[in-house]
Amino acid sequence: MKRKIGVAALIGLVAAGALAATASAQCISPTLIKFDNDTFAYETNYNNATYMSAVGSQLTVVGIITCFGPPLDFLNANMPAKQYTVWLTGLTSTGTVAVVGPPNTWNTTYSTGSAQFFIFEDSSTPAPTAATLPPNPPNATVPSTFTDGTIILSGTIDYFHTLITQGSTGHWSGSFNALYTATGGTQYPKVGGAQANLNGLWCSLGTGVSQCSLPAGYSAHPSGKFDQPSSTPARPSTWGRMKMLYR
Repeated sequence: MKRKIGVAALIGLVAAGALAATASAQCISPTLIKFDNDTFAYETNYNNATYMSAVGSQLTVVGIITCFGPPLDFLNANMPAKQYTVWLTGLTSTGTVAVVGPPNTWNTTYSTGSAQFFIFEDSSTPAPTAATLPPNPPNATVPSTFTDGTIILSGTIDYFHTLITQGSTGHWSGSFNALYTATGGTQYPKVGGAQANLNGLWCSLGTGVSQCSLPAGYSAHPSGKFDQPSSTPARPSTWGRMKMLYR
């Protein structure tokens, strides 16, 4: 797979909290859990040619965890004997709203009434990477190899929104913003149940500048992070707000 990241995507990368993979097994606070190059999204009714998600389309996100931050920094995501994976499920599209620009934008909010996330620890069948990802999920490998093992953290997704933008110069960028609340898993007592942010990049599929490529059947190539819960209430952000932080 060839992934192309331009200036706009790099700005989003910084705003999402330094999502690039590092050699360290530990994330930098306030990141609790990070996932990036080997994370994949697919939907039941999504058009890659028009970037439109139909009302009622079911979004699934699966990926391999890159690192953990406090209070889970004792977990080593780079251990050969174990693999940590993430699964987001139960996200129902309310339909994409497209706005003709420039810039052209595609906004999609997903209903989260039954949306959940799960973090797994597994020592059996490895989940595929971007280089070995099979097409047309769900299949014999996706999502099953991302959803086996011990659940170390799980909970609800309380808000989920994606934004894809094509700028006036033809560059593409994308982001997702969400809120989560942990409710269970073996490591739940260390994390607690306060609401926190879940956000990052949402790379649309195509051949444009800063777009991504994946096998048939996938809708986006996300990368992101779960922030550490705190006593300060979390609130959803926007692509524009994140960019303003770094001007």
